[in-house]
Amino acid sequence: MVKDIVASVGVCVVVGLLLYAYRNSSYYKKNSDGENNKNKKLCSDENEIETTLSMPYFRKSLTGIDHILSNPKNTSETYYIEYDCTLFNHLTHGIIALYRIGCEIPNIETFMEEYKTKLKTPNEYIKQYEKKYNHIPILDVEDSVTDKEYPTMQQFIKGHLGKRFNTYGIYRKFERDLINNQNNNLNGLVKKWFPQLSNGVGGSAFHGIIHLGYGISAQNKEMILDGLSHCVHSYVPFGTVSNENDGVDNKEDNNNATQENKLQLIDVLNKIRNDKELQNVIALNINKPEFASVELPLFGKKMILLSKLSQPLISKYCQLLKPLLYNFTSKEDICKWLLENSILLYNYSEIEQKNYHEFNDFFLLHGVTSCYALTEILLSVDFSLKECQTMAYHYLNALIGCWIAQEMPLLQINHNGESNDDILEMKSNMASIIKQNILMKENNFDDEHTYKLIQVVLECLSQNIISVQAANEAIIKSFKPFTFDPLRDTKDN
Repeated sequence: MVKDIVASVGVCVVVGLLLYAYRNSSYYKKNSDGENNKNKKLCSDENEIETTLSMPYFRKSLTGIDHILSNPKNTSETYYIEYDCTLFNHLTHGIIALYRIGCEIPNIETFMEEYKTKLKTPNEYIKQYEKKYNHIPILDVEDSVTDKEYPTMQQFIKGHLGKRFNTYGIYRKFERDLINNQNNNLNGLVKKWFPQLSNGVGGSAFHGIIHLGYGISAQNKEMILDGLSHCVHSYVPFGTVSNENDGVDNKEDNNNATQENKLQLIDVLNKIRNDKELQNVIALNINKPEFASVELPLFGKKMILLSKLSQPLISKYCQLLKPLLYNFTSKEDICKWLLENSILLYNYSEIEQKNYHEFNDFFLLHGVTSCYALTEILLSVDFSLKECQTMAYHYLNALIGCWIAQEMPLLQINHNGESNDDILEMKSNMASIIKQNILMKENNFDDEHTYKLIQVVLECLSQNIISVQAANEAIIKSFKPFTFDPLRDTKDN
């Protein structure tokens, strides 16, 4: 990323944070006359940016970048959805995050040019994969073949779940269903199929649901079809128990649960940390041929291992959250709780003996952005409250699996009081960090994961889902070195 790109981003974030402080001041509330959604100019330099505000954070409509997101040169028509064998193509996510933060189109295009240098066409990906794993991956199977083998869409999906092949064939199958059965209604397509896939979103480090959620946010056909396809392609089940209703239908017991016995996520994680079986399951089994031979980085192998060996036990603990989850009376409240807890998990997970606090957990960061993607899906699509509760439960199983795979870090949450001076200092600190690392590029920083994290954190802060302290700590952490280096740690796995 060159300075031209990040200068616009940094300026807008800094000004946005200052605007946040102003719009929560007594002066603004006294003089705003309730006009909170008018267009306001956030940057007054020579590259002025007109941004639509949703008080107090600017969440821009994505119609201004429809032409970029749908351009075949930026989609899986040109670049495969993975590169370097198992890493995920984040191009469109990065575009959306930068645009929502306030970056101008020419600078986003420069970001795209740089990011594309590491992406692979399907043919390049095949050659790269064959060199590493000594066989050719199957990216596309003729529809005439799969139609004969799988006469119905349901059979087709079941036959492809988690098999990691025929990505383009899966895409076309969803596209045909969109045209033939959904009248080109994208939300209708997601409403029909995502509930069947929601208990498998932990595969491929949550990238299927991340892509789908960002696609829903943009109402972008290509991203939505790619997202659904990858949810099938990389499906790894969590939260599937013998009860076909996932044990969630006992509303009387849930409603009668007292506040004291409605356990929070941190309570459940503390219980899991004391479970000897879950403490040892990865170490005892990861080198067995059925897991060691999986053609994924170590984290992916761990998630498959946990799914196959520990899913019932993880579900047992996750069910302790159901009294709380099923006490919510709106899907908005479910989404706020999920976002708050995913950010707290990312912020405060610590493994002291490994100096964990000095690092940025790569996979718990994906927990935040995947949670955001899930909330985009739940809030945008006409799901019932019960459907949202079930899908949230499935997601929590996968998120807990991710936390276990990361060696069960202890949550060291330290909430200090937030005086007005503290709040102003933390906002100033956030602005300074972003300016130093993005605007000035003093540390040669360049990573689209952090752009997305910042976008999500600022949106959550604006809705009072998280405190200023939590936002500040998330942004500080997002610039620390990753616990996992995507380019280094996939070389020999």
